[in-house]
Amino acid sequence: MADLTAPYTHGVAFAKSLTESGVIFRYQSYADEDHALTGVLEHAYRSMEGFLAECLALDPS
Repeated sequence: MADLTAPYTHGVAFAKSLTESGVIFRYQSYADEDHALTGVLEHAYRSMEGFLAECLALDPS
């Protein structure tokens, strides 16, 4: 099931706009997931945790 709340094309357009504006960012997309990310929730949270640890210079362990 695709995400009907935030369509894929909107995310891609947003990423393109950020790139064109010179904004450094990370974009993560999960194929066939709905807005709740039920099938990849652990991966999404671990990814966010790693991102915050890197940005805040924290030890992720």
